[in-house]
Amino acid sequence: MIRWVTFVGVSLLLAGCQSQHGGEPPAPVGVEQLAKAPAAYTDRSLQVRGVVSSVVHQRGAFTLIDVDEYKSCRELGCAAYEVPVAYVGTLPDTAQIVLVTGRLEQPNPGRYLVRAEKVEREP
Repeated sequence: MIRWVTFVGVSLLLAGCQSQHGGEPPAPVGVEQLAKAPAAYTDRSLQVRGVVSSVVHQRGAFTLIDVDEYKSCRELGCAAYEVPVAYVGTLPDTAQIVLVTGRLEQPNPGRYLVRAEKVEREP
């Protein structure tokens, strides 16, 4: 019994270390899913997939809208949900589908921001 408990404890510890230091990235979430329940993702690593609706080069930031919403209305301004992203690097173009890996932060009450570590452009 003690060996089994020790094995389970060590396994959980190793799994936790792997997920925080280079393990499998979390499954991507959509912009709508993230925007509807941001508290569930705050201060956690995440991947979010969306369409770039605007870019502010001076701030190193861009805004994402949901891919499905964009496909249904074909306009960047029609989305009900948006997620702001801060990124140090080459910013994507508008209307481009991207996969953002980063961390969701809450800099002010009621305001959320994805601090991106990596932005991958889809062809």
